[in-house]
Amino acid sequence: MASQRACVPGRDLPPLQRAVEVDRRANVLVPAFDDQPSAERRRWPWEREHHVDAARPAECEVDPLDVEVRREAGKQRVATPNELIGAHDELLRARFTIQQRLPVSFFRLGLLKSNLSTDLLVNLDGVLRTAVNQMSSVFNAQVAITLSQVGQLRPEAHASSTLSLDEKEKSVARWAFENNRPAGRFTETLPLAAAQHLPLLTPAGSVGVLSLRGRTGERPSFDLEILLETFVHHIALVIQREMLDEAAEEAQMLRQSEKLYTTLLNTISHEFRTPLAAITGASSSLLSTGILFTPQAQRDLLSDIYSAAERLNRLVENLLDMSRLEGGRLALKRDWCDLGDLLGSARKRAELPPARLQLSLAAELPLLRLDYVLMEQVFINLLDNALRYAPEASLIRLEATQRANQIEVRVTNAGAGIPPEDLERVFDKFYRVPGTQPGGTGLGLPVSRAIVEAHGGSLHAERPPGGGACLVVRLPGGEAVPPVQEAAL
Repeated sequence: MASQRACVPGRDLPPLQRAVEVDRRANVLVPAFDDQPSAERRRWPWEREHHVDAARPAECEVDPLDVEVRREAGKQRVATPNELIGAHDELLRARFTIQQRLPVSFFRLGLLKSNLSTDLLVNLDGVLRTAVNQMSSVFNAQVAITLSQVGQLRPEAHASSTLSLDEKEKSVARWAFENNRPAGRFTETLPLAAAQHLPLLTPAGSVGVLSLRGRTGERPSFDLEILLETFVHHIALVIQREMLDEAAEEAQMLRQSEKLYTTLLNTISHEFRTPLAAITGASSSLLSTGILFTPQAQRDLLSDIYSAAERLNRLVENLLDMSRLEGGRLALKRDWCDLGDLLGSARKRAELPPARLQLSLAAELPLLRLDYVLMEQVFINLLDNALRYAPEASLIRLEATQRANQIEVRVTNAGAGIPPEDLERVFDKFYRVPGTQPGGTGLGLPVSRAIVEAHGGSLHAERPPGGGACLVVRLPGGEAVPPVQEAAL
C-alpha cells in the first residue's frame, strides 16, 4: 500500500490546497486532452514532476485529483496538436526575424550616437538635423522636432524637420509635452491624429516633442517600437546636453558683457574727465573778470578748448560707430575720394604737427570709392594711436602705395612696438597691451578694423625690422572710375 500511496501525490490534500493543485495542473496541461488509455497518451507535467510513468502500474492507486484535473481541462477549448505546432513555428519565425533586425537596429542606433556626438562639437542645429535624417531613414517616416522654450513648447518645429504640422497636430504635440505622455496615432490618447507625438523626456523634464508619421501608414513592429523609444531617449539627452552648453555659454557671455560694461564705464569716465577738465579750466579763465589775457594767451586757451572738444568728439564717434557695427546698422555712404585729401584731413583732425609727419604718397594713386567720413575716422584713430605711443619728437611715417589691385596705407611709429603675442589682440575691444601708459578707451583699433573690413579691406599690425609698430590698411583699388559727364547747358 505504501507503493500505491507513493504514486498518489494528491490523496490527502486539504480542500483549499486541493483546489489550487487542480487549477495548476489544468493550466500547465500542454498536450490536447483525449480519451486515450494512459499507456498511449503523453505524460502530464505534474506526472513528470512526481516521476510517474505514462503506463501507470496496475497496483498503483489512481490519484483522485487526476479525474478533477481532466474534468477542469475539458471545460476549456484546448488547442489541437496541429495548432500547437503551427503556433510554435510562427513563434520561431518571429524570433528569427527579430534576431535578424536587431543587429541592423543596434548598428543604426550606434551610428546615431556617433553622429550626434560629432555634431555636439558644432551646435544644436547640427544635432537636430542629424537626428531628423537618421529617424527618417530608420523608420521610413517624416519627422518633426519641436523644442521647448521657457517651460513651453515653441509654436513652430525646427527648420530641419521634414514633417509639416498643422494646428491640430500642434495641439496634440502640445498635449504630449504638457502631460509627458505619448499622444496621437498608435497611442491611447487622440489616436485619430495623423502623427505620433513622443515627449523628449530627461531627468530635468521635457525638452520638446518628436513627431513621427510613417510613409506606409502601418503600425511599426514590436522591435521598431523598442528602437524608437531608445532613439527618442538618446535624442532627448543629447538635446538637453546641448541646451545646457548653450545656457553655460550665454551665462559666460553675460559675465563678459558685465565685465566689459564695467570696463567701458571706468574707461569712458576717465577719458571724458580729462578733456572736460581742460574745457572747464580754459573757459573759466577766459570768463574771469579779474585777469587780463594777451591776444596770444586767449588764442592758446581757445585752442585748448577746441582740442579738448575734438577729443570728446572722437570718443563719441567711436562709441557710436561701435554701437552701429554691433547692431548691424552701419550703412556705408560710398563716393569717389582722393586718398591724399583724405589723409591730409585726418592729419589735421588728429592734431599731428606737420614737423612730426613723414608723408610718402605714390604717384598717380587711383580714386577710391569709400565712405569719406568713416575712413577719415579710421586714419584719425591710427594716427592718434601712433602719436600716443611714440617717443617725444619722433617721426610718424605715413605711406601710401599701390600693389596690384590694392591700395596699401602704412602708419609707423618709433615706439616700443607691440609684442608678437599681442599683434592680434590689440584689435579686441578694450584690450590694452600690458605695461603701456594709461589713456585711451581701447575702441579705436577695433572700430577701425570693422570699418575697413566693411569696405572690403583689411587692417593688421606688424613689427618693423627697425623697431616700433606699424598698422597696415589694405583697400580694394581695382574699380574703374566712371567717366565725368558734362553738365548740359
